[in-house]
Amino acid sequence: MAKSKHDEVLLGILKEETHLYPFLDVIFGFLYRCTDFYQIQHHPEEKLGFPPGIAQNIVTKVFKKWEAVAEQDRKFCERQRLCGTSDGAPPAIQEVEISDVTDTPNPAIEPMEVITEKLSLEEIPSAPKEKDAQKQYQSSDTSYNGAIRDGYQWSQSISDLDVQVTVPPHITKGRDVKVNVSSSHISVSVASESSSKEWNTLLEKELSWKTNKDESVWSLVSGQYIQIHLEKQQERWWDALFISEPKIDLQKIDASRPMEDLSQEEQMKIQELMWNQERKRKGLPTSDNMALEKMLREAWDKEGSPFKGRPYNPNEINFGNNTIGIPECEGNT
Repeated sequence: MAKSKHDEVLLGILKEETHLYPFLDVIFGFLYRCTDFYQIQHHPEEKLGFPPGIAQNIVTKVFKKWEAVAEQDRKFCERQRLCGTSDGAPPAIQEVEISDVTDTPNPAIEPMEVITEKLSLEEIPSAPKEKDAQKQYQSSDTSYNGAIRDGYQWSQSISDLDVQVTVPPHITKGRDVKVNVSSSHISVSVASESSSKEWNTLLEKELSWKTNKDESVWSLVSGQYIQIHLEKQQERWWDALFISEPKIDLQKIDASRPMEDLSQEEQMKIQELMWNQERKRKGLPTSDNMALEKMLREAWDKEGSPFKGRPYNPNEINFGNNTIGIPECEGNT
């Protein structure tokens, strides 16, 4: 996994604290002192804080996001071990950000941006040309399975979307931003540098498909970008974030899904296929071979069978002049 430009700073904190618990205590203490993360929003018109329970829900989502990344890494390494080779890295999982930065009552603390789990804050590149465009999109977490467009970029999983909208350097506070998200529309406006009463629209577009409005989360990374997380109403791969933008080639994205996202029936089927593949590789009978062998063995000496009274030998069976051979199952003679 690629390193983040913040890793050295965070590693320094971790070395100083020596253990994960005090390290996390430092992170959440920062959120308490320097952001509105713990501020309760009692009325919808309030600009700061979150409604009750939302902040905790965000932490849970972030934890599950990286838990899924770790699980995918483990499975990717296992596939490498079984197959002997592999290209690329396991697919990225989309991000949910934390919160806007707010004024702090402590004058000794300078305003700081929220540290979000999107660790790489490289400058957003301009949209690439058509040729090899998706290859370039796939090389970045912020456009993985999505695209880089003028002024914004987006990424997706089968169930979620993440949009990163570039903002001018003077946009440093949540009050400088207006973000409106409905199930089918996104608009982003920022305060003018010359006048706080004037607003400039950065983005106003119709989504290609509907999202769950109540699950939308956005945050501001001071002077860099606004991060918007959306949950799709239907599990499907989008070929465009907005109706008006060019479509991406869905044949060139990573359409794999974490095993945990599948139904129990689908998981069992995949496990059976993987088991059969491993059995074939070792020259052992598959589940279909074993089921057929069991059926033949049960019918071999029954009344009316042409093989009644003869020793069991599946190689004697002939279908259309082709004698079939069934590997003997372990434990059977």
